[in-house]
Amino acid sequence: MNLKRTFLAFLLAPLATPAVFVSVWLVTRRVQYLDDVCILFLLISIFAYSAAIVFGIPLVVLTRRKHSTKALFTATGAVAGLLVATALELFSFGWRSRFDFFVLCALAGGLSGLAFWAISYWRPIAEDLNEQV
Repeated sequence: MNLKRTFLAFLLAPLATPAVFVSVWLVTRRVQYLDDVCILFLLISIFAYSAAIVFGIPLVVLTRRKHSTKALFTATGAVAGLLVATALELFSFGWRSRFDFFVLCALAGGLSGLAFWAISYWRPIAEDLNEQV
């Protein structure tokens, strides 16, 4: 595992989460103003980076010497997204989430996990395949 690529993955991959939310909200017209988009992007980024620290660091430590698959990182990201959504539901003091919020959190977390895998592992695996040929 390349330390520079892992650091870059921790910096960039969590940004997939707010990108998914903002994209869906813009398409469904839940958010219409640029100021709202920027504030929501920053707010969701805080949750995404927190989840990356809580779930991503242990995952990377556990899988650094084993074969890390994109399915493992995607599934872990989706579970992290669901856990964040559940925590928001539990500590929201009466605010109730709709089912699509949980699906969106799982999708955004899964894409963030997949982005992390792609940044960290994609090129080294391609180099390994070239060396085998």
